[in-house]
Amino acid sequence: MSGGRAVGRGLKMFLQNKGPAFIKFGQLLSYLPTLDADIRAELATLRDKANIPARDELFEILKMALPESEMNKISYVGKLLGAGSFYITVQIVYDGRPCVISVMRPYAHELTASGVDMIARTINDLVAAGKKFAPLQNILNQARESAFSEIDIEQDYQKYKHAKHVYEQYSVTAGDATYSPDVAQWLAYGAAENGANAYKIMEMASGHSLTFDGWTEQEKHDFA
Repeated sequence: MSGGRAVGRGLKMFLQNKGPAFIKFGQLLSYLPTLDADIRAELATLRDKANIPARDELFEILKMALPESEMNKISYVGKLLGAGSFYITVQIVYDGRPCVISVMRPYAHELTASGVDMIARTINDLVAAGKKFAPLQNILNQARESAFSEIDIEQDYQKYKHAKHVYEQYSVTAGDATYSPDVAQWLAYGAAENGANAYKIMEMASGHSLTFDGWTEQEKHDFA
C-alpha cells in the first residue's frame, strides 16, 4: 500500500468514527485537487460506502426510524444501494411494490451541529497556523450548508414537489419518440423527532435510457 493510500485510509477511518458531519467534510475533501490522488481515492469511498452497517444493524436502524404501521408494509429488505454521510439507502418491497428507502443514520440529526462546530474550530486553528490551509474554510462552508440541508427532510420534500411540478411541463422528442422526464414518487416520509430518525420511501426509478448510437453530430446538436 502506498504512503498516500495508507494516510487516506487512516483519515477516512477517523472521519467515519467522528460522525456524519465529518463524513460529509471528507466527501467534499475528496474533490480537492491539491490533495494527493491516493488520499482523494480513499476519501471518495465516503460518498456511498461510509460505515456500512451489518445486516442486523440495518434492521435496527429501520425499526428506530419507521413507525410500526410503515414497518409492517415492508415485506422484503434487499440490497444496500449506498451509505453516505447522513443516509443509508436500501432496496425494499413496500406495500407490494419495489421501492427504495433512505433512512437517516442514528443520532445524525443531533450530532450535526456539534460536528460542524468541531470541524470549524479545528480549521480555524490550522488557518491561524498557516495560510496554506485556507481552502479548507471553503470546504467547511460547503459541508455546513450541505449537512443542514440533508437533515431537513421537510425541505427535501418541498424540493421534490417543485421538481415534479417543473418536469411535468416538459417533454423531449427524439426521432419518432417523445420522452417525458420523471421524478421518482415519494410514497412516505418522516422527520427526525421524538428520538426517531428521518426517512423517505420512494418508488423504484424506472424508464428508458436514451442513446445516441447512429446519430450524426448535427442530430446530436439539434437534440441538445
